[in-house]
Amino acid sequence: MAASPAVLEQLRARVAPVALAGERTFPAPTVLASVLSRQHIVRGHSMATAGPLATTTAAQLIAPAVAEGAWVCLLQIPTIGLDALSECGVALERVVAVDGPTTRWAELAAAAVDGFDVVLTTLPDGLRPGVFRRLVDRVRRRGAVLVVLGEPPAGCAVDVVVRSAAPQWSGITAGAGHLRSCSVELSIGGRRHGGQRRQRVDISGPARHE
Repeated sequence: MAASPAVLEQLRARVAPVALAGERTFPAPTVLASVLSRQHIVRGHSMATAGPLATTTAAQLIAPAVAEGAWVCLLQIPTIGLDALSECGVALERVVAVDGPTTRWAELAAAAVDGFDVVLTTLPDGLRPGVFRRLVDRVRRRGAVLVVLGEPPAGCAVDVVVRSAAPQWSGITAGAGHLRSCSVELSIGGRRHGGQRRQRVDISGPARHE
């Protein structure tokens, strides 16, 4: 849907009564918990997923939060596949997709952070670092979780970056068959991680958490 801040405010009023404002963490998916330094995702943190499986990794990250009642705003990601989100266990009835001109991204993002538990977005080209830092500060104050698809540009630091590399698919032989599983090398970095943590994990199927 195309949305203005006024429309997002109406959505915020609808989801706020059931948003999880009192909870300070969301469970981390089991498949990523061994890589993350914490066994949960902290509200108020900014995150990014990068690499060839950035979208799948992001879906795995947010699925347990949605399962516990979180509302998600997909902001200006027209290419994202809702089927892919569903396959990772994201309940689509708690997802709102919002479009709008990239020139108004900062305004729309601020409104989304005010009204949703999780905001999943891409960063527009030419975004000024100062604009992004103000949004990150807003995320921290509001207790939302911001997930950026793609490698954050210079000056746009986030708390946690999950990078995927070297995916290995199984289940297809000589162009036939069905995909059964995918393993990928994940590394964790960002401001909240002093050193890189790296591990190969299987990210096939719906996200699960303990």
